[in-house]
Amino acid sequence: MESHDTIWYYILCALGVLPILIPFITKLFSSIRHKHQLFVTTSQHSPAGRGIHNVISCKGCMQTWDMHGCDYYGTSRSLKGEKMNRPLKQKEVAQVLLEYALSQGHITKAYFNELSLRKESNCPVENAGGLDNSIRRFLQNPQKILKPYIKKGMTVLDLGCGPGFFSVEIAKMVFETGKVIAADLQRGMLEKVFKKIDGTELELRIELHKCQEDRIGVTEKVDFVFAFYMIHEVPNQRTLFKELKSILKHNGQIFIIEPKIHVSKKSFEEMIDEVKIMGFEIKARPKVFFSRTVLLEMKNM
Repeated sequence: MESHDTIWYYILCALGVLPILIPFITKLFSSIRHKHQLFVTTSQHSPAGRGIHNVISCKGCMQTWDMHGCDYYGTSRSLKGEKMNRPLKQKEVAQVLLEYALSQGHITKAYFNELSLRKESNCPVENAGGLDNSIRRFLQNPQKILKPYIKKGMTVLDLGCGPGFFSVEIAKMVFETGKVIAADLQRGMLEKVFKKIDGTELELRIELHKCQEDRIGVTEKVDFVFAFYMIHEVPNQRTLFKELKSILKHNGQIFIIEPKIHVSKKSFEEMIDEVKIMGFEIKARPKVFFSRTVLLEMKNM
């Protein structure tokens, strides 16, 4: 009987984690099948030649970047650059496009440096349903994961909150004297959180905050930062941790959870080493299903 229950347990685990893994698996198979090379597609929104919109895409991993205000024309062209067996990093995209634009004489280097290069989110709003369901709640129970660390009256930053899977539960843990700052880059995700808490007592405890492209933008001091499956999406992690350090209270903590399938042990440990240099120390390595974790605390200065 116990063996039968165990089998069903693992089946439920597999079903619950599948929606989270699908984007990573798709990207992995795409990387195997295709070489990574950049293409740019340009569209002109007005007869006067203004409002030009450029979309840079990678044929290998199918990622796209939006480029606004770049003054050159064409429908679709291949950017010169080495074909790679791995996804291109954002800085590599910028470098390839810079070299191409300069070689064509369309822009100056100074002008290009002022342009905005925005990588699309690995978790679009339309996929938010897969992040908030009963099976996931069974596998990654917010109360079980966070209750040992979240205390009554705390101010907690839920960084990359998504549809509020953790934010709502954190708000219950901090009670009426506490506060949750649910921060996300996508306005659509914040709208989903709002719909959950609108008209409830939790509406008074959760503050919705839209992050900027290159910074969080929160100025209020917080006791605890929770970052679930989002640090690996940040191009400049050093800048991110500097900002987090500036808003953490004395002895404040950061709880980082990353997906094993997308973040290698080596890269995760390198991230921790970098953060330790900045004045944090490891307090714990909690166990979370199919994840790499670390609880960091600001050192006493």
